[in-house]
Amino acid sequence: MEEYKNKEYLKQQIMGETRHHMLYGYNNAKRKDLIESILKEYPIQFDCDVPAAILVGDYGLPVVDKKPKEEDMPKLKISSSEYLQLSMASAITKRLIEARGYEFADERAKPLINYANKASQYKGSIESLDDLQEALEESKGFYKNTFEEVLLKGKESGSIDLVRIPFINIESFIYHVRESTKNNSHFAILINKDRPIAPMSTEQINFYTGARINDIISMKIFTEPEAWETYLDCNGQIVLAVHDYGDIQLDSAMKDHIKKVKRKYNGNRI
Repeated sequence: MEEYKNKEYLKQQIMGETRHHMLYGYNNAKRKDLIESILKEYPIQFDCDVPAAILVGDYGLPVVDKKPKEEDMPKLKISSSEYLQLSMASAITKRLIEARGYEFADERAKPLINYANKASQYKGSIESLDDLQEALEESKGFYKNTFEEVLLKGKESGSIDLVRIPFINIESFIYHVRESTKNNSHFAILINKDRPIAPMSTEQINFYTGARINDIISMKIFTEPEAWETYLDCNGQIVLAVHDYGDIQLDSAMKDHIKKVKRKYNGNRI
């Protein structure tokens, strides 16, 4: 396969389909350039049904070199779930803030702001998109600290009562974004797997990749084949190619991976 074949065709293939995708390619400048190009061409738009590209930079919790205790698993799973949903919500809010250049984004975002204040423990504390993103980032920090502390110490030191937005439901969040923008197309959630993340975070991402929510959230996961360690979700279910997602080969990474696996199991014969 020619590397990155036709860039324009690739972008249309990625953004034009609502289905989830695993995009296999080497973690290099070409992959990053493709992602940047998609972000530039697919901002959040108002009053038209056009998909938007959302790059989630904080897509996973850090790797902690300690095996979790069984009794801590519920708190750890909640932390990883909330962290991912908050990260997606924050990334969407960032894109709305970027829309200020061509739209009265803050004025239009009133339905979303009202929803955020209902979800907030401190009613009326969120008055703008900047306030919303700050609150979402605060919540992300709480769940990241909780995850690390529970793993390392078996208990947390922070209190959820101090967090403005204790929980978020990403589907409800996007519903109110749609109401604000009058755009009912899907959000392409771009994840560029460029570093190790906690296994529970990978499982949470897999959960959304296997969920039938691609009319609002379409997962687009850019990764090297070996870098995606598991295809199990947080419920122990496996997400399956074709059935749950399509795969796109950006370059020779997948072919090279298959050759390597064949050499390993067939006495170095290809």
